[in-house]
Amino acid sequence: MVFQRPLLLSRRVRANVLYGLRLRGETGDPQRIQALLERLSIAHLVNARARTLSGGEMQRVAMARALILRPEVLLLDEPTANLDPYNVRLIEQFLQEEHATYRPTIILVTHNIFQARRMAHRVALLLDGELVELSETAPFFKQPSDPRTAAFTAGELVY
Repeated sequence: MVFQRPLLLSRRVRANVLYGLRLRGETGDPQRIQALLERLSIAHLVNARARTLSGGEMQRVAMARALILRPEVLLLDEPTANLDPYNVRLIEQFLQEEHATYRPTIILVTHNIFQARRMAHRVALLLDGELVELSETAPFFKQPSDPRTAAFTAGELVY
């Protein structure tokens, strides 16, 4: 899981990325780790202390820590909230590549309707803890079956 506000250990980037592997008693393939850090554009930060990183860098370290484990399911809670457009695009592109290559199920929570449209294969709308609609992306936005979904996608439903 990657949270909206990344939770990093008070250690160097490498130690944060390797944390899950160490819990499993694994050391990790150095080439695979390096490749992952390079894909996330944080290889140059491998020895930096977590507390010195920007918000976007911390989010990418948290992403690396989760993905080094090659999870079958990746849970992302607003992974690009409060990030600049460069980091938003970098993370979105990385997630799309990761999905295409390793096929994890990615559950992405977002309030950004444009991001949902760009990233999702299926979209769900939750209101007050109720699942209002779940469908493939195109029908969700073009022909929603619930009037609340139609209001949401039209920008009329403000919460």
